[in-house]
Amino acid sequence: MDKKKGGADQVVIVMTYKQALRVAARESKAVRRSLVDKLESMQQQLQQKTTTKKSPDGLEEFRKARALKMTVDTMKDLFDFLPHLAPEAKQVVAASLINPVVGFSAIPLPVIDEHHYSASEVGTMLGISANKVGRIANTYMLKTEKYGKWFIDKSAHSDKQVETFRYNEAGVHKIEELIEGERKAA
Repeated sequence: MDKKKGGADQVVIVMTYKQALRVAARESKAVRRSLVDKLESMQQQLQQKTTTKKSPDGLEEFRKARALKMTVDTMKDLFDFLPHLAPEAKQVVAASLINPVVGFSAIPLPVIDEHHYSASEVGTMLGISANKVGRIANTYMLKTEKYGKWFIDKSAHSDKQVETFRYNEAGVHKIEELIEGERKAA
C-alpha cells in the first residue's frame, strides 16, 4: 500500500499489458480509453529513453560508426568489382547494406518503372535460344543503357552472384529487327 498526497491509502497492482487489457475489457468505455492512453504514453516514454540513451564512454556510437564505415568501404569495393551495374542496382546494394547498420531507411529502394527481360525470356518470346539472344547482343553491341541494364543475379547453375544484362522493350524490339533482317538475308 502506498500513500497518496491526500493521505488516503492507494493500492498499486503490477500486471502485464495483456492482463491490463483483459481487466479493462470489463470496464466502461472511458476507463478503457484512459488505460489505452496511459499505456501509449508509457510506451512513448520508454521509446524516448531508449533512443536518447547514449553510452557514457561513446563506445557504442564508435562501434556503430566503424561498422558503417566498413560497410561503405565494402560497398565501394563491390562497385569497383562490378563496374557495369545500373544505378538502380547500385542503389539496391547500398540500401541493403547501409539501412540495417543505421537502423532506418536512409537509402530508399528504387522504383522500377519498366520491365526488363532476361535473355531466356527474350528467346522464348522470339522463338530462339537464350544463347542466340546473347550472341546477337554481343555481335551488335546491344548491351548498353539504351537497350537494357546490368543487374546482379544468382547464377542458374551455382551459388554465385553474377552480373546479367536484362533487356528493356527497346532491346527486345531491336533483337527482333535483327532476327528479321537475318531471316530475310538468308
